[in-house]
Parts: sequence; structure tokens; C-alpha cells
Amino acid sequence: MKKLLSLLLSLFFVLTCFSGCSDKKTVTNTGKIKLPEGSAFSDTDSTEWVVCGEGGGIRLSFMPDTTHFRVENLKDGSVWYSNPQSPENDTNASKLTQMKMMSTLVLEYANVTTKKRTSLNLYTSSVKSGKYTIKLIDNGVRFDYTVNEIGGTASLAVYIEDGTLVTDVAFEKSEGTKNEVILSAISSAQYFVSGTDSDNGFLFLPDGSGA
Repeated sequence: MKKLLSLLLSLFFVLTCFSGCSDKKTVTNTGKIKLPEGSAFSDTDSTEWVVCGEGGGIRLSFMPDTTHFRVENLKDGSVWYSNPQSPENDTNASKLTQMKMMSTLVLEYANVTTKKRTSLNLYTSSVKSGKYTIKLIDNGVRFDYTVNEIGGTASLAVYIEDGTLVTDVAFEKSEGTKNEVILSAISSAQYFVSGTDSDNGFLFLPDGSGA
């Protein structure tokens, strides 16, 4: 997975398309906030991009109040976002899809008794209600989301390693959680490098076996 993501990012950085900035909130893009590694970030209401990693000509930042992250190409100035910054402007998307577009993690879980499968975006279930924590890690950041629907914690670590962006995803069930509900799938940053109608350039999408 790491090798595939690194390959895709190498291809993406050659392109010139990038998603637009938010027009809903004021964001200060100073890049001056930097905490010691391993410290918790408590200001989850902040709407300022926080720099948490840099290397190989790219810089990693995150937005505390949404847990979105972005990658800046320091060589050509292009910016890549984990999520669309103004999904409410996409009139072709339903409200449910817009909420999903705001989520960095989407889980799918199943009830082994009823055989029912449910998709859950963590922006709606965790971020909006403040049930998450942020911690800086080596050259990156980790988000821990409380998932009451399944009874556990989903974690997304994003960091720069050898000049490439790496994401690690994990899920840990709480002790005493009933076993009839199980996690069946998890995906991160489904809308990474998405663009808008006003963007110029090209977007390369791999297709076929193994894509």
C-alpha cells in the first residue's frame, strides 16, 4: 500500500491541477505553527493550517477543526487537499455525499446477526461532535476518532517519509464491546487531489487490475 501511494503521489505531483481553497471560513496560511513531536494538539476549533511535516520538497499541514490535511509542493507551489474544501458548493452532490466528502475516514461495518452492512463517515459521527483527538508524530500527525457505532477507535496517521506522503490506518475495539458488530472495510482520503470546475490542468487516474 505504501509503495502504491508513493507511486501515485509521484505521478500526481507532475500535474498542475489542485483543488480550491475554502470560501466558508477564514484560514490563515502562515505555516508558523509547529509543536514538539509527540505533543497533543488541543485547539481542535482552530481554522488555521498547522504545519506538521516537511521533506523531499513537500510540506504537510492539517486543519484541526476538520482533520483534513494538505500537501504543498514547494517546488512548483501546487497544493493537494485530502478533501474538497467547499463540498457544499457541489450542487450535483446530495447532502449525504457532501458530508462524506468532508470525512478523511469512511468505515463500513456489518452486523453478523442481521447481515446488515452500514457505511459510516467519521466527519458526521466523530468530528462534528468533537469525539476525536490530534497528536503530532514523527514528521506528521495522527487523528484518533471515537466510533461509538462500532465501539472502538479509528486512527489515521499521515506523515512524510523519504520525500513521499504515507498514510497508516488502524482500528482498535474497546474492551467489552459486543462482537455482533464488526468492521468490514475502511478507506482513507477518498477524495484526495479532487478538483473543481474552475481548476486548470489534468488529473491522471490509474485503471485496470491492481489500480
